[in-house]
This record gives sequence, C-alpha cells and structure tokens, in this order.
Amino acid sequence: THGESWGAFRSWPTQHWHDFFKMLMQEKPQVKVLLFGLQKQPAFDFPNIIDLRGQTNLLELFAVMKNYCRLLLLPDSGILSLFYYLDKNFPIKIVSLWSDPGQGILKQKVASPNNLLQHQALIAPEGDLQKLSVKQVFAHVDC
Repeated sequence: THGESWGAFRSWPTQHWHDFFKMLMQEKPQVKVLLFGLQKQPAFDFPNIIDLRGQTNLLELFAVMKNYCRLLLLPDSGILSLFYYLDKNFPIKIVSLWSDPGQGILKQKVASPNNLLQHQALIAPEGDLQKLSVKQVFAHVDC
C-alpha cells in the first residue's frame, strides 16, 4: 500500500485485481499468476495464483520475472522502470497501468534497451485508475 499522498486514483482497486484474476482463471485456467510485492494482503484465493509477496529481494524478483514470466501486468512503479531499462534481450510483454502519462518511462519517451520487450501502456480515463476497467485490461493480456 502507498501513503496517503499517493492517492487512490493512482492504484488499481483491489476489487479490480480480484475480478481480473477471476476472469483469467475462467478464460485461461492453464495460466499461472505470480504475485510480487511486500505484503501478503489482500489475499487472492485462486488455484492459479502463486503468491510470492514478501519472499523475494529485488534481484530474485527480476530473475523470476525475466526467466519465468511471459507477461507482466504492472502499475507505474519503480519496479516497472527498473525492469523496463534492463539491458538484456529476452522476450517479455509488459502491460502497464497509468494514472498520469506524464510520469516515469512514458514521460521519458525512451525505448527499452531490450529489443524483444513489447510494452502496452494503458492510461486511465480522467487520470483515475479506478476508471480503468477489468475488461479493458484483460483485452491486452494475451498469455
């Protein structure tokens, strides 16, 4: 979770994540989801989720993402920025969620040094990630 200055409009709501995982399980039950982060809450009780929150340091996180993930769904974050700028070619698709396209890698308007990285930025209507629907995000997840 972020401090109050972060603002709810910058976070995709927990209910959206829950509904996304549910839709993924129904539409693509063979897909495994790896959860990363610092805290184990909120809980997401789906058989296709492997919850690694609180279990990896930064280098382990990047190693797992690079070697085991075909697609990353990430909010605008430090992890997104660092992973985007890894200077190593490997196939990966990133779908990123943005409340403000004038920040981070979108503001910098620089290509990733990873020539095999595909990036799809989803920008929230009216700068409010709560208004970015699960169906809109799911439409960009081709795994």
